[in-house]
Amino acid sequence: MNTALIDINTRFGYDPRSGVMTAPEEVKRAGRKWGVVRAYTCSMKAILFDCQDGNQETLDLCAADEYFRPVAVACPTGIYTPTRAHAIRDLGFAIARLFPDVHGYAVDSTACARLVESLAEAGIAVMLPTAASETARLAHLLRGREGAFILTHNRYAVLGDLLALADFLPSVYVELSDLMTPDGIAAVAGAFSPSRLLWGSNYPILNVGSSAMVLRGSGLPPDQMEMAAAGNARRVLEAAR
Repeated sequence: MNTALIDINTRFGYDPRSGVMTAPEEVKRAGRKWGVVRAYTCSMKAILFDCQDGNQETLDLCAADEYFRPVAVACPTGIYTPTRAHAIRDLGFAIARLFPDVHGYAVDSTACARLVESLAEAGIAVMLPTAASETARLAHLLRGREGAFILTHNRYAVLGDLLALADFLPSVYVELSDLMTPDGIAAVAGAFSPSRLLWGSNYPILNVGSSAMVLRGSGLPPDQMEMAAAGNARRVLEAAR
């Protein structure tokens, strides 16, 4: 089944940790090979060096190429303190990503909680990494909050804890790139419902084809497959704006 895909998890730019430069053209070429019609992306500069300059780099790319949609990088600490949440929204970002493992803070810290709250109030979807955050901290941060919260970096090792979040975190969506087996996707679909699944590739860290083939081989019925592949992304991110 060649369902069209919207990829909510890509990055571009130079990563000094690996010495790899990923040009936007590479992100686009890799995605289109597997049926990606649109890619949400953020700059490595925003993750590793400077949020404001990197976010502007992301906006410049998206203004030049309609294949891409901008993802902001936000951080509650130090030099990474972001522009006010409403300003991020007004610049055109539908998603803000937090990287607590890279920037060195706990997701349930007071500063992070205030940032997440302000982003959600501004109508921006907030993307948080499960494996790098600890599910108990995520539960403390997100329980009772309104908004759209996307959990990514959902490795198989945290699957049990992830599933336990489903019932009492109704505003949480699950990004699928790190669930590298069809049974993992089936388990998440059963716990969270197909309406709360969002597909991403995590390119260039992972291969686009790996995530695409796992989704397409997951056995989801065609209507649920379309929801996870693209329909939910359209609904959630348009609603977030």
